[in-house]
Amino acid sequence: MLCGCHPGDCHYHEGNYKCLRRYVLLRKYFKQIGIHEDRLRLEWISASEGKQFAELADEMTAALEKLGPCKVKAILETFDKGED
Repeated sequence: MLCGCHPGDCHYHEGNYKCLRRYVLLRKYFKQIGIHEDRLRLEWISASEGKQFAELADEMTAALEKLGPCKVKAILETFDKGED
């Protein structure tokens, strides 16, 4: 789960926009190597939203438990062998 400040409300001015760009690229990468899209999530949340963050973390944990173990090691080994 990637979290960033609400758009337009970042102490680092552009940090959340950089996060969004990286998230988009990471989703494409996940798709290319066969990792389920629900294993990555982007949320806008501020430091003052502790309760919401805890709820998001619980939701993400439940989603990952439902998906089961990630087979990323096996997926990457397949790519290393040149098998698509």
